[in-house]
Amino acid sequence: MRTEANGPAGRGRPADPGIERRVLAAALTVYGEVGWAGFTLDRVARRAPVGKAALYRRWPTKEDLLLAALEHLAEPPGDEADPTDLRGCLIGMTEQVIDMFVGPKALVLPRVLIEASQYPPRFDDMVQNIVRARFGTIRTVIQAAADRGELPARTPPDLIIDAIMGRVISLIVLTPGARRATINAERDRYAASITDFVLRAIAGLGGGLAEVHQFPQRRRGDGLGDRVAAGALDGDLAGEAHVRAVERRTGARHPARSERWAARRGDANLDACVCI
Repeated sequence: MRTEANGPAGRGRPADPGIERRVLAAALTVYGEVGWAGFTLDRVARRAPVGKAALYRRWPTKEDLLLAALEHLAEPPGDEADPTDLRGCLIGMTEQVIDMFVGPKALVLPRVLIEASQYPPRFDDMVQNIVRARFGTIRTVIQAAADRGELPARTPPDLIIDAIMGRVISLIVLTPGARRATINAERDRYAASITDFVLRAIAGLGGGLAEVHQFPQRRRGDGLGDRVAAGALDGDLAGEAHVRAVERRTGARHPARSERWAARRGDANLDACVCI
């Protein structure tokens, strides 16, 4: 019954303000566990838990739901981030990368990378959305820092991003599985350490920065998988390039260069990778 005093009579239960957040979190969890083949709206509804009718009203197909969920996997930096604080922005990005690989969503990204080539073309859009959201803003921040003189001239933003990615992947791969949870638990400390290492390496290059070989997208694919594969090597090369720059200035062998490094990669192969 409607009156001027009380307005329209309500019907049913009030809308749940947290339903979207729960559903999207459940969708990421389910997808990480079972992949695209096992991903269904019914399974997500049970995990959330929410009524199936509410789920289908918002996301008519499982493609719609997964696309929406992956946009949250690829959340860009918050508005509170100061774009003039290079170190702070890089630490924030590094924390997000650590979370992508060892946090609660760690199973999601590997599945997306694998299934992008096996299932509907929309997966390619998902991967590119992740790339743009995670790294688009930080590229602008790095370029602005170089323009302000905080970084050596002509510093390629992708070199810094790839070096950070490579160091994170190296850290995860070389840490026993039973101890990887500690990386995410202390990710602020790891992120600051990795960021400071990369910034010191870049600063140490000085005038030799132009000799560092980038791994640009034109040499590989445009997908995040290509960038991740290149990242581990890039992290090593950033540190090695710093060592080589110091050796050029001093004319002496850097103490950090071990015989094991030379034997494993070979100086000739290193020249081919690092120098233009």
